[in-house]
Amino acid sequence: MTLTDNQARRQRHCRVLEQDLSRGASALADQALVEVARFARECPVPDTAALAAELTLLADELAGTRPGMVVIANGLAAWRQTLPALSSLPLEQARQRAGEQAEAVRQQRVAARRAVVANTLASLQPGTTLMTHSHSGAVEALFAACAETGLAVSAILTESRPGYEGHALAARLSALSIPVQLITDAQMALFVGQADRVVLGADTVLADGSVINKAGSALLALAAREAGVPVWVLADRFKTATQEAVDGCHEEKAADELGAPSLPGVRVRNCYFEVVPAALIHTRVDEHGAHWRFARKAKG
Repeated sequence: MTLTDNQARRQRHCRVLEQDLSRGASALADQALVEVARFARECPVPDTAALAAELTLLADELAGTRPGMVVIANGLAAWRQTLPALSSLPLEQARQRAGEQAEAVRQQRVAARRAVVANTLASLQPGTTLMTHSHSGAVEALFAACAETGLAVSAILTESRPGYEGHALAARLSALSIPVQLITDAQMALFVGQADRVVLGADTVLADGSVINKAGSALLALAAREAGVPVWVLADRFKTATQEAVDGCHEEKAADELGAPSLPGVRVRNCYFEVVPAALIHTRVDEHGAHWRFARKAKG
């Protein structure tokens, strides 16, 4: 096989992440590790050194597919640290070991996410109403844990346009027999006062404590502040970045997703992610516990 063939293979693996606009950062980080394991098994190379080189290229390319989701790059970076150990192995053993190490990192991420859920669950009381925006894997897992332990909670979910991730989350919670109010994004301020807590996932936690999340998250956090409702962010350490917050649009997607008319002089914008300032976040929960960043007066 030629280099061009392997480039095409890498591009196919990258498209899996690029084209998945419905799942959150954690799920895509796990998927990235699945993709490198698949590539390790399938990549046609003459020897172990060539395999390691190809895997390094793929990891770099996968890390760049969704720049607003640092958890993808961090998970891949943890896996890349294992690649030098492949050099002493025969090719077929190296293929197997690369896949095993990718699964090991994925399991580390799963364990971290479970710890985040357990730490958040410990803070909830029966009858709590949780409000969220978009479809975070950690938030969904929190609701599942509530159902599993018999802790009665209810949910207020935004539709989360244009991808309507809220519809998918509503279906999951309905199957768990959790009462849900499903609202349009425009009704956030109208309903947030009914919530005891806003819970958000995070695609990235920035160095200043702000987070990147689905567009609309900052509006919900602002509305929550006005209503005295605390905003909790559920994010393990794999989601931590070293950079500070950068204003602007993160991952702008095709305008035609919005169904807006095409009119002269009208530019349609479709930004998928935005920064939620640290000042709007009451608590961050990671695998080590709940960290209260601000002691402002709130419901809980």
